[in-house]
Amino acid sequence: MNYGLLQKRKTGQKALMALLCLMVCSYATPKVPSEYDVKLVYLYNFTRFIQWPNDAFSDSESPYAICVLGDIPSKDSALLLQKKRSRNRPISIQFLESNNETDNCHILFITKSVEFTTMNSIIREASENTLTIGESPGFAKHSGEIGFMLDNRNRVRVEINLHRAQQKKFDIRAKLLEIARKIYREGDT
Repeated sequence: MNYGLLQKRKTGQKALMALLCLMVCSYATPKVPSEYDVKLVYLYNFTRFIQWPNDAFSDSESPYAICVLGDIPSKDSALLLQKKRSRNRPISIQFLESNNETDNCHILFITKSVEFTTMNSIIREASENTLTIGESPGFAKHSGEIGFMLDNRNRVRVEINLHRAQQKKFDIRAKLLEIARKIYREGDT
C-alpha cells in the first residue's frame, strides 16, 4: 500500500475528528446569559415574590407594569417578558423616555445611565405603589427599595432596603430575602 496515501487519509481523518469535536463542543456549551438578561429575570421574579398593596391595581386583570428608565444593551429580552404572566396577571414592559412617565409603574428599574440628581428626584416623586430598583452603587442603602450589584465573580446580586419597602407597604417573601446579599433594616441607612 502507498505510504503517502495512508498518511493523507489519517491526517484527513484527524482533521475531520477535530472539526466534529469543535462542532459538538460549540453546541454543548450553553449560552451564558448577559448581566441584563439576569436582571430582567430578577424583575420578573420580583412580581412573584413581592406582594403589592391592595390599591396598586385597578382590577384583577391589570398587568404588572415594569418600566425601564435609562439605557440597556438590548430590549429584546425585556420584550420577551410581555409573553409571561405572574400571579395571574399579564406583564407590561415600558421603556420610558423621561421621568414624567413613572406614575403607572409597579416596578421602576433605573439603570446606571440615569444621572444621580435625576435618579434621586424620580425616587422622591415615585408613587407609593412603585417599587424602585437601581443598579447604581449604594442604591438600596441610600435611594430605593432594591439594588442590583455585581459580586467579585461578576454575578448579579440584590440588596434590599426592607425598611423602605415596608414603609411603602410592600410585603417581601422570605425566599427573596434569603437570596439578598444585604438587607437594610430601620437604622441601617
